[in-house]
Amino acid sequence: MSKNYIFKHAADYAIIEVSDQSFSGVTRKIGSVVGHFGYKTLDLLPNHVTILGYPGNLDSGQKMHQVTAGSYGSGGNNTAIYGSDMAGGSSGGPWVENFGIGAVGQVDGSDRTLNQIVGVTSYGSTSVKPLYEGSSILDTRFTSILKTACAWKSGNC
Repeated sequence: MSKNYIFKHAADYAIIEVSDQSFSGVTRKIGSVVGHFGYKTLDLLPNHVTILGYPGNLDSGQKMHQVTAGSYGSGGNNTAIYGSDMAGGSSGGPWVENFGIGAVGQVDGSDRTLNQIVGVTSYGSTSVKPLYEGSSILDTRFTSILKTACAWKSGNC
């Protein structure tokens, strides 16, 4: 595999705080209106995920694209590599374990928790092939940022 990465960071992720908003006269958290995903740390290698993004190389970044892929391997520096045809513009998109809605009676797999973010698109190939993207592995640095955001204002988390 070529080491032609745009960039590699051991902890390339962020959390944003969105103020509560009034919806139909009731102050609500954005997640209670549009939904939200959970997260899992240290669960990117090995794994199989759905990668979501708005890549500029597909539909000029105007439509959400998804790739379902298994891990290729370590990208070094606390990162993982997965196969993906997405390019620039997809950065920051979530890597979701067990994406979607579970089927009635579905019991396979050791962890059936749905919609858990295990990574975020951070880098990709600068050449045409091989096609891949990389993500920092969510670890204690991520949970430290999350704890800071949760403590910022009562009721954040």
